[in-house]
Amino acid sequence: MAQLSSGMMERKLDSLFEMVTTNELALPELQRASVWGNSMVPRLISSVYEDYPFGILLFWTPKTGGGIRCRPFAFQRGKDFDTTDTAEHYLIDGQQRLTSFYKALHPDGDLSVAFNLKTEEFALPDGRIQQMLVKPEEHGWYDLRHLLSLKMQDMVELVQRHAELGEEYLNNIFDNKLRRLRPESIPITIYNIEHKTYADVAEIFERINLGKPVKRSQILLGKLSAVYPGIVSEVEDYLARMRDQHGSGFDLDLFISTFSTIATGYADVDRFEHRYLQDKPSVGQVQTDLKHTFDTLFAALGFIEKYLYIDTFKYFTSERTLIALAYLHHRFPKEMLDDAYSQKIARWAYSCVLAGHHQDFGRLRKDLALMRWLEDDESPEIMPQKLMTNFGACGSSFDWRIRTLTDMDSAISRNNLLFGIMYGLARWKGAKSFMSHEPICTSIVDDSEDDEDVVDEKTVNELAIHEHHIYPRSQLVKEAAEGDTKLSKEWIFDLANFTFLTGKDNIELKDPPITYLRAYSKELKDPHMIGSSQYGPGQYWKFLKDRRKLIRTRLDEFLAYLEAQASVDGPARDLPDNDGTKRPL
Repeated sequence: MAQLSSGMMERKLDSLFEMVTTNELALPELQRASVWGNSMVPRLISSVYEDYPFGILLFWTPKTGGGIRCRPFAFQRGKDFDTTDTAEHYLIDGQQRLTSFYKALHPDGDLSVAFNLKTEEFALPDGRIQQMLVKPEEHGWYDLRHLLSLKMQDMVELVQRHAELGEEYLNNIFDNKLRRLRPESIPITIYNIEHKTYADVAEIFERINLGKPVKRSQILLGKLSAVYPGIVSEVEDYLARMRDQHGSGFDLDLFISTFSTIATGYADVDRFEHRYLQDKPSVGQVQTDLKHTFDTLFAALGFIEKYLYIDTFKYFTSERTLIALAYLHHRFPKEMLDDAYSQKIARWAYSCVLAGHHQDFGRLRKDLALMRWLEDDESPEIMPQKLMTNFGACGSSFDWRIRTLTDMDSAISRNNLLFGIMYGLARWKGAKSFMSHEPICTSIVDDSEDDEDVVDEKTVNELAIHEHHIYPRSQLVKEAAEGDTKLSKEWIFDLANFTFLTGKDNIELKDPPITYLRAYSKELKDPHMIGSSQYGPGQYWKFLKDRRKLIRTRLDEFLAYLEAQASVDGPARDLPDNDGTKRPL
């Protein structure tokens, strides 16, 4: 067992790996999750290679019997790991560096790093470098682990194969610089804190990380683990599940804001901190608030799917409106189970999203205040009307946003909230994927696919919903090269050139000629807001103009539908369908 004295000392990296393996060194629960992306690893490795300083690691050796819960390092996830175990030493600062070293330099690490003998460059092996790794003598790229594992004879042969680089140059790389990257050679400076309490260490952790890009929500959650041990892993497991279905936007900031709102009635982390870290409620109270937050978020997301037809937070672009809906479910649980009541709330929620109403935090505060407080003679039944009155009093208008659809002066980005609304409009009409005819619905989100120019069937999740270029991207690039100077990337990626397909269908379609649309029936295309015109090469601007009009028509219909559903004046009026026929709402 490693004995560490108080204060500064030095250990080799391989000895720290051994401490982690034997559970002598662990992460305390208050630690945030690993946040470095893999792209940071080559820079860290390069710093060691060039003999640059890379900082110290801060350890904590608590008094025995402290009962400090552990959390796994990123490279330990998926393996047997008991968070109730305790360790002799805990890593307070340096998790990102130690994790990166393990991933790239430990024999069991899962990250490949490439090294170029000619340029002394470290990089992650993307597709281009992968191809060059096949001919290392020509391009100079090698797998770093391979180089570090070479025996003397193999190293001599490698030097001979690159004789054009010069013996002195190569000897310096192999005898000096690369040798520094062996775990048994890397010196790690440690400062060990002994016998501090958990509260002291939480304060130290906060002071260390406030000057770095660490979210306040992570610090607050870490501190809360002193009140309710186990809360960090419970929340992070929940967030991991939610990100699979709702994307990376469903993050800890959103959760803590909702947690605060459910517990205090205010979307204010200062109140959250006061309630949990100064008033210090019982573990039971924290558990109750946490369960209510889980339950009401689940209910709010179900509400959005049922009434607005958006089944993933990826496309419901107002997290503050989601927080308000969660609080409504917490404040008026019985009323929100009533369909007529919920229809009125749905009209308000959709208006807020379309107008960007809650982008102003003051409007969210006012809406929450309305929900918190009712006059003695007022019934919860009045709440939808009060919220709509407040919406109108704020001067919110979404007319201009709708008008942008028929304004062909500028492209509309997928970041525009109208894009997510398009998803709901397609699902409202029961849109099905072109080839499989499977209903459009999201069971898993593949964030990596969002900004890809080309679908790669090897890396894209087939189960996810894909954003499909209707007018093929490759054809538009070709038309731009042939003289259509207006066809910039922004126009190619215009909101109106996308619809939603299953990943499997999108991969199979790839980039066909625009005439592929002719194979699909009106009944299949109409829910996707695609008209019956037979488009051919060179007709992108006609296609885009037509589709923007269809999207606007569908949006007008849905707004009228929500208004009619929320009305107490009788049945909904008939509205013209896209082909001019009347249909009941």
